[in-house]
Amino acid sequence: MTPREIEAVVRGLYQSFNLKDLDRFDAVALSGAALEWPPFHLNVGLREAWGIWATAFPDAQVELQSLSVTERGAVAEIVGRGTHTGPLRLPTGDVRPTHRAVTLRLVDTFEMDEAEEKIARGQSDFDVGALFAQLGLPPPHPHRSEAPQGEFHWGY
Repeated sequence: MTPREIEAVVRGLYQSFNLKDLDRFDAVALSGAALEWPPFHLNVGLREAWGIWATAFPDAQVELQSLSVTERGAVAEIVGRGTHTGPLRLPTGDVRPTHRAVTLRLVDTFEMDEAEEKIARGQSDFDVGALFAQLGLPPPHPHRSEAPQGEFHWGY
């Protein structure tokens, strides 16, 4: 893939999220493309991950700040903004809506599948402490094995 083609795919990913048209993911990401979320010690499907954000922050929009393209992928710096009006599904349990506005900086890294010309896998990194501070909640417990299961209410 050329750098211009990779750029178009990554921009298409963010456009599909902003439109909340997760079906458009099929045009830019492989079925089953994986996303690593280091802040949550979690690996999920890319489409699933974006669905989690779209459910928790239905009005969310992402703004691409910068995009660096390599011959095998891309690194994007984005700012996401939205209001937490839906459940945020995490490995430690669901976080009930706080109805608070959030602005979060993220760095997304994507690896492309050359043959399919789509995103094969990615990683999304952000400051989980900043996210939870804006939600008015303590950060989630860092170890999944010790975290509560089911719905967890973060002390509110």
